[in-house]
Amino acid sequence: MTEKANGELKGTGREEAVPARFAPFLEDLLVAARAGWTPKYLLIAWLSLLPFFVLEALWQNYWTGEWLRAGGAGSWLLFLGLALLGGGWFLAGAGMVAAAAGWEYGRECRWSVAEAFGQVRRRFVTLLGSAFSIPLVLGILILPLFVGCLLLGRLPWGAGRILSVFLLATLGIPLGLMAAGFLVLGIPALLVMIPAATLDCRESFEAVSRSMSFFRARPLKFLAAAGIAAASSCAAAAATFLFLAGFLGFLALAYTLGTELGSLADFNQRLGGLLAALDPCWPLPLGGAAAARAESGMGWAAVLLWGSLGRLITASWTASFLAAMTRLYLYLRWELDQEPPSCLVRDEERFSWE
Repeated sequence: MTEKANGELKGTGREEAVPARFAPFLEDLLVAARAGWTPKYLLIAWLSLLPFFVLEALWQNYWTGEWLRAGGAGSWLLFLGLALLGGGWFLAGAGMVAAAAGWEYGRECRWSVAEAFGQVRRRFVTLLGSAFSIPLVLGILILPLFVGCLLLGRLPWGAGRILSVFLLATLGIPLGLMAAGFLVLGIPALLVMIPAATLDCRESFEAVSRSMSFFRARPLKFLAAAGIAAASSCAAAAATFLFLAGFLGFLALAYTLGTELGSLADFNQRLGGLLAALDPCWPLPLGGAAAARAESGMGWAAVLLWGSLGRLITASWTASFLAAMTRLYLYLRWELDQEPPSCLVRDEERFSWE
């Protein structure tokens, strides 16, 4: 891949057959943290996270109350359906970030939001299938044992227990080992499964097998790069939090100075309530945000408003981490399959015999 600079062709360094050493590539992972401050990536990640935040707010304020108990199975099915829709929405946003970040890294092409959406629209079935492959396979492995033991347990005179133990001994141990191996390989592989399904693979099985084989071939590099990407993404999220904290501090100070009895204690209390409403550690239950929001007396609508603003912090981390994992996938593909990042092609650019 080359690009024109001052009338001359200049190599990007990602078109060679032999990849760069791993240590210089780690610099690319750190550079990927800037995706957390890029408006395009930040907006996509923020919009993809909002349904989950709204669902959690509804769960805490409505579904755990009388409405859920009165609704019975219908309310649970409604919540499950909304959660699945939210998961699909998030996968679409994550795929858009991965598509745009991959083409920016591989071919120095800055995709628009519309182009990234078009790529995800063409690969959404593959993306959805690869994301749900792990729970699906685990269900296929474990469900027959559960159903078999349940049915055998109904046999009289203790025969059910004997047959259940025999079933677990003959099928449970090998299927359990298969499930454990699939988990060990599949959970880390999820980190690069989204870029694999979005950029390369047309089938869900291909995306899953390729991601798992990359982790199996280079586990130490994979985990080291994921750790560095997570740390650099935390730095991007911390910078976003500091920006929002300064903005909220200005609002709290303006409100305090505008009141007749404004004081430093009033300012501290109001600023603390606003920062707690941001809930920067969401979705992790850290920092005592719920207790701080309760002490501030903030209503549910205000919590939802400021919490939605706070999801910019989570979106910053998500965009940075997805961009870094996309670069990791392209680097491992470069190293293991000898396919440079510049080999990315659009669907309309693919050769067809038809």
